[in-house]
Amino acid sequence: MNPYFKQPVIDWLLEKNNPIIRNLTITEILHEDYSVSYEEAVSYFEKTFSDKSHKSLNSTIHYFTFAAESAMRADEKFIQPVINKIIEKSFVEGKGFSPEWKPKTPCAGWTGSILKSLIKSGYCGEEIHSCAEWLISIQRRDGGWFYSPVAGFKDSIKLYFSGKTGKGLQREDDEKLSSSIISTACVLGALIPYKNIYNKYHLEVKKGIKYLKNSVFTLKNEHRGIYCNDDFSKIIYPVLSQTDLLSILKLLAEENQLNNGIIPYFNKIVSKQNSSGKFSLEADSHGTIHSLLGIKKGKPDKWCTLNAYRLFSI
Repeated sequence: MNPYFKQPVIDWLLEKNNPIIRNLTITEILHEDYSVSYEEAVSYFEKTFSDKSHKSLNSTIHYFTFAAESAMRADEKFIQPVINKIIEKSFVEGKGFSPEWKPKTPCAGWTGSILKSLIKSGYCGEEIHSCAEWLISIQRRDGGWFYSPVAGFKDSIKLYFSGKTGKGLQREDDEKLSSSIISTACVLGALIPYKNIYNKYHLEVKKGIKYLKNSVFTLKNEHRGIYCNDDFSKIIYPVLSQTDLLSILKLLAEENQLNNGIIPYFNKIVSKQNSSGKFSLEADSHGTIHSLLGIKKGKPDKWCTLNAYRLFSI
């Protein structure tokens, strides 16, 4: 049993009513042979969720990030056309990925989330490298990322009614403005595995990690810099242009960056489990697995518990 859990949760995660969580638990926590559990997860995923990809471009992208997080591979027959659609409709040549904006304009956090999912799914197209190179090229002086053509309330209203982007990029070179925690976390979530696979961008990732640590763990107000999740200390399961404290701690742990000053934040996550060792979904936020599936906050959740187990196992 993992020492950070009050009670064992493995049997709960291995229940057969959720083959996806079962497969991820076998693969990532137990490190056992997953050939059978993966096939069960694929069959369950295709039967239960594949119809969710036939909507808007943004919902297709959301669906793909969910699929990648569920360990669905790029070569699965029902995933291949989804990736093709995203690249055709969302990819900006030589740069990154754009939401359904007019004109089509790449966004740092959005690109980071999609790049992470492409890497996770095993996709090896040239777009992988174009995205990574572009993200490195727009890293800001403070080490983080900000890049978005939408800024503030007026731009958001304009986007909602017209689909057109605003004046956000005019802020990109303003060094008085700090980079975005959420964008930086999304970008690092992609660049860390890219670095590990291709042995590139070590210094840039290190610089980004430094910004993330300095920004998150010196905040007097935990709401600053978090534009979607209303309080990043609340546990969610981010997949698309979103983050939370648990995910940030996991990123830092993967890079051996959990030092003594961060321990109180780690302990805050540990304290959130209930008496059975389970973690609940704590916020209704866009850009999460739960928002795609329509799951409301408040109940013990296997996705959130699995993510906590990953953190505690690093």
